[in-house]
Amino acid sequence: MQDSLDLPALTTDVIVGFPGETDAEFEETLRVCDDLGFSKIHIFPFSPRKGTPAATMPDQVSPEVKQRRVEQLERLGEVLRDRYHASLEGKRLQMLVEGRLPDRPDVVAGTSCRYTLMELPADAAGGPLPARSTLIDVVAGPSHSGRIQARAITDPA
Repeated sequence: MQDSLDLPALTTDVIVGFPGETDAEFEETLRVCDDLGFSKIHIFPFSPRKGTPAATMPDQVSPEVKQRRVEQLERLGEVLRDRYHASLEGKRLQMLVEGRLPDRPDVVAGTSCRYTLMELPADAAGGPLPARSTLIDVVAGPSHSGRIQARAITDPA
């Protein structure tokens, strides 16, 4: 799929610490995520729900092991995210404007058409601040703290 599409954003959800999950199985999860190069990994530690079969299954994974595995997968997810962001650098994208960042009102935040968080200086939008829920054309720059730094394109040609 990645070969036939132009840099698709592939994401996944992973439940960590399901009863019976072994270290070897978790290592395989890490390997598969790395091999597939997900742009985002949504991580959920297993939590038993009363009345469900999994709540009483043998070999429950300890909270400490679940937490360690969550942290390992989060670190891998950050590496994969940064790798994906780097692949988009210099690419023309559309960004859905979501508004100014509360702690940085001079920055407009949004989400790209590639499901990546983006930001650009509010005064770089080529005129007045674009309205919330507006699509604007941008060029992806480097990533910083999980957000792609964008540059607005004033000529949509």
